[in-house]
Amino acid sequence: MNIWFVDDRASNRAAWRASFPEAIRKVSALRTFESVPDIFAAFDAGDWPDVLFVDFFLKDFTGLDVVERVLADARSTPLLIAHSTLSPANAQLLAAGAHLTLEKRRNMPRTQSIVDTFRTPADLERLVRQHLG
Repeated sequence: MNIWFVDDRASNRAAWRASFPEAIRKVSALRTFESVPDIFAAFDAGDWPDVLFVDFFLKDFTGLDVVERVLADARSTPLLIAHSTLSPANAQLLAAGAHLTLEKRRNMPRTQSIVDTFRTPADLERLVRQHLG
């Protein structure tokens, strides 16, 4: 499964990656993007996630730009996870079409909401089925 995250802070990307257990890292491709143009370039190259974590505040863009682009694409919609430190930002991403929110905290080595939600590959698959059918 392709699991992606777009966030302009390197420390957030590192904490995100460290939050997934080895069992998921072994069977999934975890990919991070520093900017919206980077992730849009991946889309344009034909790459596509199964799960996409989206931060709200991104350099020169917001996560709303990413959600809008994903929902406008003819490919299948990935599980969109709003992943911001601010509840109002997550609420905006949900209103724009994200499926759920997992809280992000800054300056932590791992993100507890991810640790608690994704313990096994079966947890990941169950969440995708629950939201995408």
